[in-house]
Amino acid sequence: TLLSRLLRLVYLSQLEAIVYSTGLGLATMSLLTLGLGIAGLINPASFWLLTFIIGVLTVFWLYRNRNDTTYQSQPEQKPLRSFDYFLLGFTGLILFIGLQLALAPPIAWDGLSTHLVLVRDILSEGTLRPSPYSDRPVVGHLLFVWGMALGGEVLPQLLSYGQGILMVLAVAMFSHQHFGRRTAILAAAFLCSVEVFIITATWPYADVPTGMYALLAILGLVNWQLGKRTSRPWLIASIIFAVFAAHSKRNGLFGYPAIAMGIFLGLYWQRSQLRRRLVDVGLALAIGLILAAIWTVTENVLKQETTNAVTQISSTAIITAGDLAGTQNLLTRLASYFVIIWEMTIIGQQGGLNYDGTISPFFLIFLPLLLFLP
Repeated sequence: TLLSRLLRLVYLSQLEAIVYSTGLGLATMSLLTLGLGIAGLINPASFWLLTFIIGVLTVFWLYRNRNDTTYQSQPEQKPLRSFDYFLLGFTGLILFIGLQLALAPPIAWDGLSTHLVLVRDILSEGTLRPSPYSDRPVVGHLLFVWGMALGGEVLPQLLSYGQGILMVLAVAMFSHQHFGRRTAILAAAFLCSVEVFIITATWPYADVPTGMYALLAILGLVNWQLGKRTSRPWLIASIIFAVFAAHSKRNGLFGYPAIAMGIFLGLYWQRSQLRRRLVDVGLALAIGLILAAIWTVTENVLKQETTNAVTQISSTAIITAGDLAGTQNLLTRLASYFVIIWEMTIIGQQGGLNYDGTISPFFLIFLPLLLFLP
């Protein structure tokens, strides 16, 4: 909420305020953890103190401004049908099952062999220093450090799952604003019916932070493109989220071309205000470059020259991309990543392994319903 006010983001609904304020808050938590790591103050006491201070400030701010927030009136919505209530029940059931998985002890192989190991080492060292497991983006892992400091191995899973729920809310919020609540319910059910999304969200992986920040970046960019509200803050927020996505996992770099194309289209569609929009772009890119420099320097400092044995094992196990590493040209390797996306979503595999689950048959049943969107 505080960051939203600083950026002067104008929201249309309370749900939109919750979605973007939470995203900005999680990004701030990673930056604060980075600061604690640089100062050598990573310990449970520091995180408990910060959590208490942030909680008190948030409650005080919400109480003080409880009557100051007004939202634009929304158009009258169509009444919900029995099918809509069925979809709501289905979505709630899937999210409840996901919560049970997130509360269970960690079982994900990558989490136990790499991600949680890195988080545990940072917490035990009390600072950020090179290790065999730090040869990767650290934004999501620093958030997991905060979680493990407060609640052991389970809380990082709950943080990851919470970010997954935030993605569901973001999709529903955007659909509700532009297409109505029936479409919002259908969009949320679509996302929840993809097993690989729900299962991965319950694991302490870097995938969900990447997806969450990338989604918020795209939705924020759309708000800038439409120009119906004060648009500059939305472009700044979009660039901030895009940087955090790219530095949560390398896959997040794919968001940059999408953002660049979106900015170009926004300039073209609103070319009557080209000068003001170019100022928006310049300011947002300056902020983004500063954040990207901070994370890039941090990752390069933490990178250790020794080869990560777990990465070697993963490369030989994942058939699609692993065999291409170091043996094919850059174009072929790039194409392989699009093959992985196809395999994860349609075939239900990650690389050549099935441990991430398969696509839900319920999702396939939903596909013809696209013809009947209200």
